[in-house]
Amino acid sequence: MNALASRVREQNGGTFDRKDFLARADATTHCISPGKGGAPAFARDIRMSDDGLIYAGSVPLVADKHNPNPNREAVALCHFDLPPKEANLGRAGGSDYQNYYAPRAITSASRVLQGWSNPVEPSLDLERLKLDPMLIERNGLNLGGPGKVFSFIDTSKGGMHWTTLHNTRTEPSTVAPDIAPEPRALRADSPGHPDHAAFEMFHRAAQADGRWSQAEARNLAAAGLAAVKADAIVGANLTGVVIGKAVDGGANLIGYASPHGPAGPHHHLAIDAGNAAQAPAEKNLDRVEHLNRQPAQQQAPSPTQGPDEPLQGGPKMTL
Repeated sequence: MNALASRVREQNGGTFDRKDFLARADATTHCISPGKGGAPAFARDIRMSDDGLIYAGSVPLVADKHNPNPNREAVALCHFDLPPKEANLGRAGGSDYQNYYAPRAITSASRVLQGWSNPVEPSLDLERLKLDPMLIERNGLNLGGPGKVFSFIDTSKGGMHWTTLHNTRTEPSTVAPDIAPEPRALRADSPGHPDHAAFEMFHRAAQADGRWSQAEARNLAAAGLAAVKADAIVGANLTGVVIGKAVDGGANLIGYASPHGPAGPHHHLAIDAGNAAQAPAEKNLDRVEHLNRQPAQQQAPSPTQGPDEPLQGGPKMTL
């Protein structure tokens, strides 16, 4: 609107004509609405200076310079925050600002991920972003051609729902269509999985120690979880995780269980951290899922540990 105001002033020999400006702006923004007698007027709380500018700064339009400028809020309400039916944007109408521009962001994300051999699993909070998959597709989503899709996890309201958007641009394309991927089952490294808390116990212990990279810490967490899941007692009562010194001078990642409290008995299971740090996390996360599908009685308990015995002296599983 400031650009239009400058043009009106320039075309009127340096004098700003408010009526001329409002008449022109009325066709381009919802921030101009019929005033008294039907003449175009600014929407509520939008203020323009005498020289024809809508300031975004705090002075002189706000008495207290520490408060937000009312013009920002007023323009947001009449332009960016209008509901879809009132904003009526998009090639088919009926769209709001967020869903009108969302296809551009999603197209960019899709193009970035296309070049990855093992792409990350994107997530979007559709509710917080005020996005509607139907409106996004209706506004024309360019994913590379007919049949192409973009799948992600919708984390609205703390949930994890697999969502797929489809290409809706009609331009001809020689790109082969995609098959919408099946929703991938949650694994222990994802929030919401029953074993995620245990995974995080191992992960935090490895990170806190500081000697392993982020990738190695994730590998350790997956390996530690897979090891204790194979043990009926430690796996069901995991109390904590520590890093211990092995007999050969190396490091052990140790998960321990104290189901009866400090009085014991105590149980623990240790793995060789050096080897586990190099074992791919995906392999052990898959192993956790395999163990979860097995009957509990197939998992053997570990030996009981006395309350005064050091943790690092217990059984050791080498990966």
